[in-house]
Amino acid sequence: LFVNSGSLNETDKQQGLAHFLEHMAFNGTKNYPGDSLVAFFKKIGMDFGGDTNAYTDFGETVYYLNLPDEKLMKEGISIAADYAMNMLLALEEIEKERGVILSEKRARDDIDFRIQYQGFQFAMPGSIVANSLPIGLEDSIKTFKREEFVDYYQTWYRPENMALIVVG
Repeated sequence: LFVNSGSLNETDKQQGLAHFLEHMAFNGTKNYPGDSLVAFFKKIGMDFGGDTNAYTDFGETVYYLNLPDEKLMKEGISIAADYAMNMLLALEEIEKERGVILSEKRARDDIDFRIQYQGFQFAMPGSIVANSLPIGLEDSIKTFKREEFVDYYQTWYRPENMALIVVG
């Protein structure tokens, strides 16, 4: 599932929200509340991270599934539909995932990341790209409210901003 929205669609206050929302797709949807989606993936032999994952970049968020059997196609389409329009965004799940996002941010804060960031600052000073890295800002990640997730989700996760690509 391709969503035509990433960090360049965020306001200054929202930096990191698109990426955080991407994580929330795996933390409860209408048809898979709580952690039941990850449990389902494991039950059918999928490796979370290898067979199913997502990423957020400057201009896009992409979710992918590598289903182990074509008989699961209907289920796969249903899961993509849940990502697109049925995330629950439960407050307790947001709070649990907040620590995961902050840990990911710390893990990425290495020399390569710092060189990339400085390169953006040098090549594009003051530009939206140089100041809108998908991982976001620590202060924002720590304080996002549920309403901000809902607003971003309703604004950008719309049919005209998405494409579902199926390959078999």
